[in-house]
Amino acid sequence: MITVNFLRVIRKPYYSAVVDNVVIKYANIMLISHTVQLHLYDFLSKAWAIIFNQSKQWSIF
Repeated sequence: MITVNFLRVIRKPYYSAVVDNVVIKYANIMLISHTVQLHLYDFLSKAWAIIFNQSKQWSIF
């Protein structure tokens, strides 16, 4: 019984550490993809604004 409890005590922090590690990695991936999406959206909106302004200028002339 003592060895089983001892193994449980050892195993539990290890598993929780692994789970925490996976969660942190997943959270980092989500954060990175979110920032990439934001940058992409920002870039596309700026590009669209430039194109739109250019086309307005071209339509004037």
